[in-house]
Amino acid sequence: MERVMNSATARPGTALAVLGVIGGSEGAADGFLAAMRLSCRGVRTVNLGTGVSLERAATVLARRPDAQALLLVAGAPGPALVRGLVDLPWLLATGGLNRPVIVGGSPGSGGTEGSRSGDPGATTAGRLLGLGVTQVLPDLADAAQLLLSRAGPPGAAPSGEKPDDRYSHTRG
Repeated sequence: MERVMNSATARPGTALAVLGVIGGSEGAADGFLAAMRLSCRGVRTVNLGTGVSLERAATVLARRPDAQALLLVAGAPGPALVRGLVDLPWLLATGGLNRPVIVGGSPGSGGTEGSRSGDPGATTAGRLLGLGVTQVLPDLADAAQLLLSRAGPPGAAPSGEKPDDRYSHTRG
């Protein structure tokens, strides 16, 4: 069941995102806290809860043209998280997902931490970016700054930009 946190009417300067805990129920508290903290920072969320598949999240996002991004809480350790997003390149290539995908945890969750080998591709964050995740954040509530800095009327892109260009500075 989808729950909208802070159901205020969308207006310029506010943002809406679809949020879910990818993987099992281990991140239930992290997902709830991320939704609450995003709400306190001016971002409304459609909270999908725990155990969300990427396909379900993409379906809900497609039904919410006013949502600016898909926010996924790392509810599982690195390898399980990467497995949960294995279809992301296909969804991005086929247009099944056409907005930024931001993955993160909450302070102390460790869900996006990875290897200390020095190889960026060996870390969970490196693997996620390689799959097409737009941004990996240690604290998913920090996505509020990214979303609000680009917020405008729902569905509108700044002149001369395509919707995906608004977030291109976050890759890498």
